[in-house]
Amino acid sequence: MALFNELPVYQKCNELLVAFSKTLPQMNRIYRMVYGEKIAHDIIEVMASLFKANRDRRLKSQYIMMAREEFVKVVVGMRLMFELRAINRKTFVALSVTAEEVSKQLATWYEQSKNIGARAD
Repeated sequence: MALFNELPVYQKCNELLVAFSKTLPQMNRIYRMVYGEKIAHDIIEVMASLFKANRDRRLKSQYIMMAREEFVKVVVGMRLMFELRAINRKTFVALSVTAEEVSKQLATWYEQSKNIGARAD
């Protein structure tokens, strides 16, 4: 079993968190306080779910599904920030590309964990 911080999906989430955190100072204070901190917190929750999925083989697919559900909040929040003009198009595109990579990795990892779980039964 790999260390959780060596997982590609965890590393991409961390990259997304850093990139999003760098956009916070440029945001209007109200957007930063209301939405920005919530989105950053949701990214951290995704990362925590990845840690749990990597740690617990029995509940791996449930934790990955939790991470995917939390990640939907992140994507919707980033889209809202763009619609409210709290972040510019260039920043939104950069964040969206990283978010898409995370989403694909989560989906792949979930499918693999389901297949492994099905073979074990």
